[in-house]
Amino acid sequence: SCSVSALLQIAAESMFRHAVATAVRRRASHAIAATRAGPPRQGQACRCLATTPPTPPQPKRSKPEALLALARVDAPAGTLLLYWPGAWSIALAAPPGALPDMKLLALFGAGSVIMRG
Repeated sequence: SCSVSALLQIAAESMFRHAVATAVRRRASHAIAATRAGPPRQGQACRCLATTPPTPPQPKRSKPEALLALARVDAPAGTLLLYWPGAWSIALAAPPGALPDMKLLALFGAGSVIMRG
């Protein structure tokens, strides 16, 4: 019978051989596909670059606007998905017939905006 370390070494070698063979097959298929596409036409660097339209220049934003755009404040779905389970659990933890603690709800709301941004 083989030891555990010998079995692990055999498995690692097998995985390595498989990874190398897969990489070689992928490289060969990419090389074949590149030769089938033919050379680029005169004035074109690459066919893939010729098909993408140029992007218009973006207007300059102030730093707070850029940070808000980076935090995606305009798309609040993630914030709501983060806030709703917390708010629901706070509401369920409130005593029967009483409203949930507003300070805790506000804290969870601020935390969900900060965690998402």
